[in-house]
Amino acid sequence: MKHPYFKTLIAGCLAGGALISVFLIILSFVYKDPLNATPKALDFLLYIGISVGTVAYYKVRISGGYLKFIEGLVMVSLVNAAMVLLASITLWLLIEAKPTILQNNTQALLDNYVTNKEEIMKKVQSEEDYQRLLARTEQRTVGIVLFEEAGLKLMVGFFTSIVAATALRK
Repeated sequence: MKHPYFKTLIAGCLAGGALISVFLIILSFVYKDPLNATPKALDFLLYIGISVGTVAYYKVRISGGYLKFIEGLVMVSLVNAAMVLLASITLWLLIEAKPTILQNNTQALLDNYVTNKEEIMKKVQSEEDYQRLLARTEQRTVGIVLFEEAGLKLMVGFFTSIVAATALRK
């Protein structure tokens, strides 16, 4: 693990994970419902920026302007995956420490469903489906929230890794 590629990879994973964790902690103190907070959308920029920034740093500073496609693909994917893992752990710890985060998020979703019932009824087939949606939302757990968050971030990371590896290769 003395190769500069691995050192850059590890540094990117740790720095990205720490930054996203600090971001989530700050959101949990500033907002009542940090999972639905508007600045929460900025975490996508952090995921993309840190992942691509790590690869760009490696290409420009470490490898002298040369980057294989597979090196970029692996680096972006692993940095993104590490950030998702550390963010999920941080989010789990935050929800365990402050259970009101999950309660506030669930209540906000339920309020949204009730407020926009007409619009939602156009998307579901019957009143029974709408009631089932409300019941499932009320039964949300920490695992469901983490699965939703991690899944979405991993999908974004997958597409980012392909685009970044293609754009930065030489």
